[in-house]
Amino acid sequence: MEKILTSLSICCPLCKGQLSQNDDTLTCNRCEKKYPVVSGIPDLRVFGDPYLGFDDDYKRTRLVMENVHRFDFPGLLEFYWSNSPETPNHLRKKFIRSVLAAEAKGKAVLKALDSCNGKKGRDAQDVLEIGCGTGGFLVPAARRYSNVVGTDIALRWLIVAKKRFEEAGIEIPLICCCAEHLPFPDELFDLVVANATLEHTRYQKKVISESNRVLRSPGKFFLSTPNRFSLTVEPHVYIWGVGFLPRTWMHKYVKFRKGVDYKKIKLLSFFELKKVLGKHFPDVRFSLPDIDEVSLANFSNWKQFQVKIYRWIRNVPLFKAFLLLFGPIYHIFCQKMSRDRQKPVKEDKIVYFDSIAHKYFQLYNQNSPGGYAFSVRKKRVLELIEQSKGKVLDIGCGPGIMVKELTDLGYEFYGIDASPNVIDECKKRFGTMDNVNFSIGDATKLELADNFFDLVICMGVIDRIDKYELAIKEMLRVIKKDGTLIITFPNLYSPFAVWRAYVFYPTVNLLKSIYYFILRRPQPLALLSLFVKLHSKRGAVELAKKYDGKTIDTVYFNFNLFLSPLDEIFPRLTVWATRRLEQCRFQRLRWLGSGFILTVKKI
Repeated sequence: MEKILTSLSICCPLCKGQLSQNDDTLTCNRCEKKYPVVSGIPDLRVFGDPYLGFDDDYKRTRLVMENVHRFDFPGLLEFYWSNSPETPNHLRKKFIRSVLAAEAKGKAVLKALDSCNGKKGRDAQDVLEIGCGTGGFLVPAARRYSNVVGTDIALRWLIVAKKRFEEAGIEIPLICCCAEHLPFPDELFDLVVANATLEHTRYQKKVISESNRVLRSPGKFFLSTPNRFSLTVEPHVYIWGVGFLPRTWMHKYVKFRKGVDYKKIKLLSFFELKKVLGKHFPDVRFSLPDIDEVSLANFSNWKQFQVKIYRWIRNVPLFKAFLLLFGPIYHIFCQKMSRDRQKPVKEDKIVYFDSIAHKYFQLYNQNSPGGYAFSVRKKRVLELIEQSKGKVLDIGCGPGIMVKELTDLGYEFYGIDASPNVIDECKKRFGTMDNVNFSIGDATKLELADNFFDLVICMGVIDRIDKYELAIKEMLRVIKKDGTLIITFPNLYSPFAVWRAYVFYPTVNLLKSIYYFILRRPQPLALLSLFVKLHSKRGAVELAKKYDGKTIDTVYFNFNLFLSPLDEIFPRLTVWATRRLEQCRFQRLRWLGSGFILTVKKI
């Protein structure tokens, strides 16, 4: 027991307080939370194994502990799965083969780390594996690195791992804990490995955040995970095409086909992984791993033939880009930036608007379909505003296209935008004007007083905000009672908006990805391939009502006949047709407008 606390730097997973020992119990000196120690393994879990829960996991753990001396490692696996009624018979042999091949897979991971890091990969001293399972990676890793630690949420697997270590003649400290709440202080490890783990966790964003926290700078985070959109079978249930189904259908389909639970597994696609990892690691690199020979030997002849094809095409640039989207599995290498170089990681949206800040104002005024749409939206919004001497807040003010008109109406103008470069351009353009204020801000966290503004405007922004509901709540918070909120939404029922959001932008994303991975050049920011959330009028009205807002008017705008990119190919024709169709905004066809303006009173 004493060896646990002296050899490991562990802390309370909840409050990160120091732990003290008392027999087979660890106690947090700060929050007084108590944690048991089972067979020399601290159980620091915040919540239980998603597949069994605390009670069933303890029962299975005791069963393994009582019989571990009777079997060698392969025999222990046979015994364990013979006492696992939740696992169908046809999957047990496959799982056992996978566990027996785990050390070979671990060596393949070390080889992958070498190929990515070169000699620097061997410089790591302190290594953590999250979701170590039966310790397949830890055995070869312990022979390379000075200090290796394994964690897993399943206590029973850690007991099985100890049997593997015993037969290998090595000792490796193990901790039972949640990947979302690691019981380690900040910046303790040089390398963190999560091999086939992320897809089994409850809160994947939290797992990545915690991995970043315990890494030293410039440490490495290695992630291996199957691809949601793989063209091969799903590796956990051996069914083809599961990832292409909507997430709400996946469990029912797997339950129907195989009779097993699939609710606890969440595979991510290339773009989903890139997005969630990019928020914590500035350097993220994907690679297509090889198949180790031990695993290959257990494959059928047909699968071995597929592997040969895979090995060939993954080295062909065009096919490599295809495999990054539809290949079976990813190896992902992330590096934590050195402290002296650390900067906040900007979202793609902010990076894009920073890049066009110097020409943003001209984009609003040019004679193009986009420029005309901007002018129509501006005109419709101004028609809804009355003259006043109050205060107005423009959220996502962009280049300040509303400044002159609103100050002419007597308003004191406040503009916020998430892009620092855009705000700098606004200050250069309008800095000498009285009653005009600009600042960098987040629409979901407005650092402004309650009931301060008479009018709040949000044009062309809400569809770019992931937490748009929180943003609307904040807007209504800062408005005075009986004040007005004018907000524009992209229309869910507009063919133009639906095409742009769900066909055109995803296609641009795909082409940019191919451009990057084939030519090895930075992805161009010329086109907006950003997340766009479409809204219905009914949904927007209900959302405003939820936060004490009463909708008093709705106006549709921008009736575009030409889908992207045809609107840019025929700009004059597009502008002419759109101008003629603007009269539809008050008629039966108004719901075809690409956007609508909601006028809300705070009650």
